[in-house]
Amino acid sequence: MTCPFKCFLGVLFGLLLTAGCGGSAYSTAPVSGQVTLDGEPVENATVTFTPIGGASELGPGSTGRTDAAGNYSLELVGEQTRGAIVGTHRVTMAVRDEASFELDEEAYSEAVEEASAVVTLPPEASAGIEVEVVAGQANVHDFHLESTP
Repeated sequence: MTCPFKCFLGVLFGLLLTAGCGGSAYSTAPVSGQVTLDGEPVENATVTFTPIGGASELGPGSTGRTDAAGNYSLELVGEQTRGAIVGTHRVTMAVRDEASFELDEEAYSEAVEEASAVVTLPPEASAGIEVEVVAGQANVHDFHLESTP
């Protein structure tokens, strides 16, 4: 074999390994759960998992939106991959009314300032709760929040 042909085969093999089967370039696992406040489901909450740890562990975060029963499932931000990256995450939650999902971030921020939220989550929901996403299993992370007095 000539050198150009060997180089071509090497590049082709590398591209095939990089492309994979159309999945994410990150090790992910499915994540779902429920958000409740004082025992009642929280609807229209955005649940965000942000990876924390060493630089080699970082990758895109994941988000999901709760339904009327407070249930959510995650998808990697910017990818069409279900779940979250395996590892430790900081979880934050924020409630948005249905109409606000149509707004861009600036318009949403202005709308929040003008109107009080239907549901106010306790500070721990925006400060972050640390959880672990484990490979090879369905990760169920329920968040049962209590109102602060």
